[in-house]
Amino acid sequence: MSERSNCVLVTGAGGLLSATLIPELKGLGHQVVATSRDASTELRCNLADADEVLQLLDRVRPAGIVNLAAATNVDQCETDPRFALMGNLKPVENIVSWMLMRGSSCHLLHISTDQVYSGPGPHLEAEAFPVNVYGLSKLAAELVAARVNATIVRTNFVGRSERQGRESLSDWMIRVLRHHEPANVYEDVLFSPITMRGLSRVVDLMLARRVSGTFNVGSHEGKSKADFAFGLAYRLGIPAAGLRRVRAESLSGRIRRPADMRMNVLNFEHEFGVKLPTFDQLLDELGVEYE
Repeated sequence: MSERSNCVLVTGAGGLLSATLIPELKGLGHQVVATSRDASTELRCNLADADEVLQLLDRVRPAGIVNLAAATNVDQCETDPRFALMGNLKPVENIVSWMLMRGSSCHLLHISTDQVYSGPGPHLEAEAFPVNVYGLSKLAAELVAARVNATIVRTNFVGRSERQGRESLSDWMIRVLRHHEPANVYEDVLFSPITMRGLSRVVDLMLARRVSGTFNVGSHEGKSKADFAFGLAYRLGIPAAGLRRVRAESLSGRIRRPADMRMNVLNFEHEFGVKLPTFDQLLDELGVEYE
């Protein structure tokens, strides 16, 4: 089956990242078709339904697929594993089945998560070891995606949300800071995020290069979410008196989550010849976005 040249299908396009990613890709010259489960996109599809996916992909015949579909509620994934599998694994199974059935040369770019890691970081790609159902379902989806020509991106993103009604982590932090609201920030949860705009540029590069493999994409020198919050306040000149450093491990009744999600990003930089930002450079980028 021949693909439509330069046509990129973005699945799960009703979420947070797509509102930034899709305009960025269009601005870079891609012909983008978007699909989600609701009526917010031009095409509607339940990606957990194999027949709907078959009909959608036969109709669109994309040269590239960027899969953003995900069940991201960690607590619900833990209490309802079927929710996690239907939201994270089944869509990838159906996309990959279509690619294999049709002998498609379409390139799959699958957005995964840094929550497949546990233990001390920064983590290399070979060190995945999930600690909860959410992370396990995301890792299972990666293994299915790897059956075809796929680029798998482990990441964590922040930045100004372009999706009405949906806040990013940095949006939430800026809101509580500007309204002088009290907020707990975790000093024992470490990560190395990238901005949504920065990740969009990475996706454009990956679609052009079509390199198969799994890559960490984030910032160097990851820090705690508490340091992130205080650093963001400093960059924007906002008093941080309402922020209180707490330890996530001390909270009772909380579903287990990885404490250290920092990623080693050298594999991506070596393969694609791109330098990713340091954590301080990330804060500078966010300072410009929110000024």
